[in-house]
Amino acid sequence: MPTVTIRRKELKSGKMSYVIQYVDPISGDKKHYGVARKSADANAIKADLNSRIMLGLPIIPFSRRNKGNYFGVYAGLLMDKLKFKLDNGKMSKATYDGYVYFLAPLVALYGKRSVQSITVDEVENYRDSVASENSACLANRRLFILKQVMKLALKDGIKSCEAVIAVKALSEKAHERNRFLLPSELDRLIAAARQTRAKYYLPLAILLGAEHGTSLQEVTSLTWSDIHFWQEGKVMMELYRSKNRNDRTHYLMPRTCEELQRWQQHVEDRRRKRSIKKVGDFVISRLDGRQMNDFDKSFRKACEIAGIEDFTYHDLRHCYCTNILLAGGTLKDAQSMIGHKTLRMTDRYAHVVGLRDTGIQERLAAHYAESE
Repeated sequence: MPTVTIRRKELKSGKMSYVIQYVDPISGDKKHYGVARKSADANAIKADLNSRIMLGLPIIPFSRRNKGNYFGVYAGLLMDKLKFKLDNGKMSKATYDGYVYFLAPLVALYGKRSVQSITVDEVENYRDSVASENSACLANRRLFILKQVMKLALKDGIKSCEAVIAVKALSEKAHERNRFLLPSELDRLIAAARQTRAKYYLPLAILLGAEHGTSLQEVTSLTWSDIHFWQEGKVMMELYRSKNRNDRTHYLMPRTCEELQRWQQHVEDRRRKRSIKKVGDFVISRLDGRQMNDFDKSFRKACEIAGIEDFTYHDLRHCYCTNILLAGGTLKDAQSMIGHKTLRMTDRYAHVVGLRDTGIQERLAAHYAESE
């Protein structure tokens, strides 16, 4: 029977660490395996190490590359594999960038935890919360990436990952959202955004979503090299969405263009006054130009100030499509302008087409009135 022990050790700082040791099944010698910062991680590592010894799997000691089977380690291994495919022409740059984009929030959430400690319940709760705050599509994409990381851990002999890999994706049809804002509500949301800590860039992000149908991924990956300033104040913007590998080009609407130039001036002023060196080229970014993965907290605060309930940034894409239809456009127009691959994806907005036919409804009401 394998023997794995955990010894508590108090650090000079007063905090506790947990030293994991095991008896080598071949030599019978007691060996050091590693140190965990948390009791829960130590117990999860102990259970996994016991399983490894019983199954005769290789015992990989802690190192810079393997610190207790942390999620972040396997995420790094996944990126190494993807980078190899990219360098050898077996994967496109857009697909690789998509993995990087969707993996980042997962590493931020689970990176310092052992994969054994990640439970089915919390993965399902995370999936559902992402769907609630954004969309089922985004939730499923992140779940897919998380499973790719877990599959690497499973190949390494960590059987507990099988349960997480079996977590089902959400039905995107069942979780469709048709929430959209009226023009007066959108104005209220923009005004509320100016009262948040993100007051300089959030109004621009909202207008990009409402007037150009940008997804969160599109708006956070937009760079200044994608923006082309033309004569007579015209500005052209190129968008690319890695989810469906679709690109589209828009002329900026007047309000969006004005907000873009205001944000650009703000960034340039702050960089000059604070002597901040530019290291990135992203539009919605930190002051040094580095990418900002999301702005959920600020967006939720703006909705709260504006008194708008049950609304996410992704819902701005619904606003965009809905207003194309209300302005007299067709579903085909909406499909092309929002960047959907098929008309079936855009068909979810068909419920608002009838709103355009107010003239017919008025004539029908008059017809009924004559018959009374």
